[in-house]
Amino acid sequence: MIGLDNQQEVVIKPGDFFSVPTWVFRGFENIGTDDGFMFAFLGGDEPGGILWAPDVLDKARQTGFVLDESEKVTRLADLPPGAKTLCSLPSEIVSQVETYSNAEIDARAVRFADRAWQDQALLSAVVPGHGNRVAPVIGIGMNQHRRPNTAISYPHGFSVNWLSIDDSASVGSHQLGAAAALLTMDSQIEIELGKDKPVRMTVPPRSVVSLPANEWRDIRNIGAGPAEVVIAVGGEGRTLVQWSPEIIGAAARQGFTVDAGGCMAPSALVDRNFG
Repeated sequence: MIGLDNQQEVVIKPGDFFSVPTWVFRGFENIGTDDGFMFAFLGGDEPGGILWAPDVLDKARQTGFVLDESEKVTRLADLPPGAKTLCSLPSEIVSQVETYSNAEIDARAVRFADRAWQDQALLSAVVPGHGNRVAPVIGIGMNQHRRPNTAISYPHGFSVNWLSIDDSASVGSHQLGAAAALLTMDSQIEIELGKDKPVRMTVPPRSVVSLPANEWRDIRNIGAGPAEVVIAVGGEGRTLVQWSPEIIGAAARQGFTVDAGGCMAPSALVDRNFG
């Protein structure tokens, strides 16, 4: 629900993404028949705090709970004398919180069924044994396609892409210039970290893995059929992808390279030919 009085409602299903605007009241309710899990990405290391609706604070106080000066949930009975608690905002201040139309809210949802897959979105995709494709969600991020089909383009402080890896294939050894988080849904993958003494880990479905910046890694599909994972990378714009010499050389033999802007391009257009 979006809005102080739940003016808009968005139904999010498995695999859907919804970009929640800043400075709006929002609430979440599980309307399914089983436990619901929701993963959230915040656009920075400092989220800026939470602006609670007045009725939430008021009802919490009626049950004996408040937020203390450090904004931690605290029992009223446990507060020392004279301690301050977070107060509800007056209506004239609450009225300044932004509102959105139904069309604006609907445009911020990227549906699982509507993903726009792009081939040759990573340099390794043209190398045998490394087949993969990318479906953009938020920003550009780990996407080397010259014309990325970015579903949501306004700044978030991070990017999100779906990555599909062919059966028995791997993405290929590479580094990213920013920290990343990888989420699996129904796929099983293996991640290899490090170059000289690599460490391998099996990642089962419905898992989250934190990947450090500037560390060699490879992602391999060890399940049946294509593996689909979500990769979220910190920062705006296109993420710097540094490929291993083996991937660069193999892609060159297929006639592809990366141009000065970090995009895939035919080698014949990038390489200079002097006679």
